[in-house]
Amino acid sequence: MQQVVDTKRVQRIKSTKDSIFRSSLFVILSLIVTLLFSLILMIVVKGTQGLNSDSVMIKDFLFGNYYNPTGGFFVGGVLIFNSIWTAALAALIAVPISVLTALFITRVAPKSLRTPLFVIVALLAAVPSVIYGAFGGQWINSLVYSITGVANGPLLSLIFTLALMIMPTITLLTVAAINNVDKKMENSSLALGATRAQTNFKVTLVAAIPGILVGTLLGIGRALGEATAVSMVASQASYGPTFLPTEYTRLITSTMLKGFKELEIGSDEYLYRFALGLLLVTTTFAIFALLKYVQRKQDPENKSMQLTASAVKTRTIAMKYEQRGLEGLSINEQHEWYRIHLEREAQFDLAVENEFNTTSHSILTKSIIKKNNESAKKVKSSALNAMTVIFSLVGILSFVAIMSYLLGGGTSVLTWEFLASSGEVTRIENGARIYGMATPIMGTMVMIFATLIIAVPMGVMTGIYFAEFSKKGKISNLFSTSIELLAGIPSLIFGLFGAAVFLPLAAAIGYEVIAGILIMVMIVLPTIIKTSEEAIKAVPDSIKHASLALGSTKSTSAIKVGIPNAIPGILSGVILSTGRIIAESAAIVMIFGAIVRPEMGDWLTSGGTTLATEIFRLTGDYQVISWDYIKAIGIIIMAILTMLVIISKFIERKNWILSAAALLLFLTMLLGIGIYSQVLFMVALWMFIALIIFQVMMSIVKWLTVTNKIKLPTEVKNFAMRWK
Repeated sequence: MQQVVDTKRVQRIKSTKDSIFRSSLFVILSLIVTLLFSLILMIVVKGTQGLNSDSVMIKDFLFGNYYNPTGGFFVGGVLIFNSIWTAALAALIAVPISVLTALFITRVAPKSLRTPLFVIVALLAAVPSVIYGAFGGQWINSLVYSITGVANGPLLSLIFTLALMIMPTITLLTVAAINNVDKKMENSSLALGATRAQTNFKVTLVAAIPGILVGTLLGIGRALGEATAVSMVASQASYGPTFLPTEYTRLITSTMLKGFKELEIGSDEYLYRFALGLLLVTTTFAIFALLKYVQRKQDPENKSMQLTASAVKTRTIAMKYEQRGLEGLSINEQHEWYRIHLEREAQFDLAVENEFNTTSHSILTKSIIKKNNESAKKVKSSALNAMTVIFSLVGILSFVAIMSYLLGGGTSVLTWEFLASSGEVTRIENGARIYGMATPIMGTMVMIFATLIIAVPMGVMTGIYFAEFSKKGKISNLFSTSIELLAGIPSLIFGLFGAAVFLPLAAAIGYEVIAGILIMVMIVLPTIIKTSEEAIKAVPDSIKHASLALGSTKSTSAIKVGIPNAIPGILSGVILSTGRIIAESAAIVMIFGAIVRPEMGDWLTSGGTTLATEIFRLTGDYQVISWDYIKAIGIIIMAILTMLVIISKFIERKNWILSAAALLLFLTMLLGIGIYSQVLFMVALWMFIALIIFQVMMSIVKWLTVTNKIKLPTEVKNFAMRWK
């Protein structure tokens, strides 16, 4: 009896612990959702105030075609139209290139090239928009000028820049969609006589259409919400709408961003930016709703339910027809009956025609037709393969073009003084000042670590809730949709929220940088939540059940079993979020403005420049600047991103020795910059490179061991095979 009582007591304690833990996770999730709704509410309230301002007439705001804020004439409709038109044209260029690049990577390229090509696309997706803006502002503008004779960033320059920017995003999502296609479908197509190229286009791509559509919509959303690159590339016209590629244009994002920090709080133009934000959010929500509609329509479970419902409806109408006749059916049921009847007649006619063709043609005629068909297949396959390779080369060469642009001139000014100094390092002929990158680098690192300290626990705990404790229902769907919506909101909107809500609170404390950190937390939370959720779901159920069988509670099992086994996936999400923090510029500029802060102390108290915003500041300077310094900053950003990608790959392979060593060396390099020690920095850098070389050598040795290309000592083979 005592044992039974004790068992019930233990179960009650376990249930209480799980309830407390689940409630704590629910509170964290509720806080995130509350922040989202607070953001939306703030945009609605402030945007409505802007629309109700005496200087903003609703009719002119929606349908006016001339932007003149100094004259008190504010427009919005033409700006959102220009933005949608530009994003659509960019997608028209980017989608075919991206889809065929993804097809080349997954189905056409040799297997040995697929991983390197995928890494290149992933790096392109992580490239900050300011680098695309710098590339477009100089190289693409020069190319367009040489072709059209129109200088200073017409619409065509902007279209090419945005297309280049969204191609990696669409490519990555298309790669994922193609990899999810059932191989049985492709094998069946090949078994029926289709060539590989025909199968790729008529089976694989058709089956991957849902993922391609999602990637396209997300690409359009990114192009629609882009601000910094637009401001760096295009001249801002005062009229519109803009249709012709050689005309100048003005987009809603660049208008919201330009000079926002310098506006007087509460002024008409200040509130007008929130009115534009309301218009942008409304458009973003419309795209998000379209995305969810596409996902729901293409969901296999939903399709199965639709087919089942259609079959039931057809059977019901047939039974009514047999019992009552045509007159006993309703008008809608009669239309449905005629449709079914016509479909059956068409199928019968097709069967008769096939039977006639089978019995009437002679063997010689069939042989000639088959031979002609085989020749036509070869011609079509060759054409399709050639088109795939040509289009994919455009996507792959874009990475080469960007890296060549950065290295061409950027390395010449990338000195130790420029990298590690915080003061002025040179003076250009026209008087524009160039400061060392110590403050932007260290400021970026402070932003990264402070953001992750807050975002990682919240994101991982929320991921645990979705993976282990969330039950299907309206509330769960609401929370899940809210997280997805949070991921799709343009960073400019976060910047407005930070400037209006977080900045006054942070200024009262005395550390304005907190406003930027909190906004970056909101921006990266969706990524950490989703990657943590998927990583925890991927932990085998057998491990979880074994933990529960040994007496652990569900909460204890999630913390002590789920998280340790999901560490590679969680850390990969953290690395991706780190890349987003490095790349973000629009939200930071909205909060702090593009102001140089040479001293680190000023940066902490008043906020200031990061690596990405430093590029924006320099290109936004009306004085003539040296583009070599812009390229040098781009090289620094790409180097940091590459190191983080390498560390993430070590983590994914669970090679904890190399992961710890690489991370330690990365932090040592930052320490060398912080204390201005060139020796410490160079030693850590060369050791990091040595780690990479060592890993490459181990991969080569393992390949040689597996393929038996070269005879190697047994000790070397055993060491290589044990190495991850």
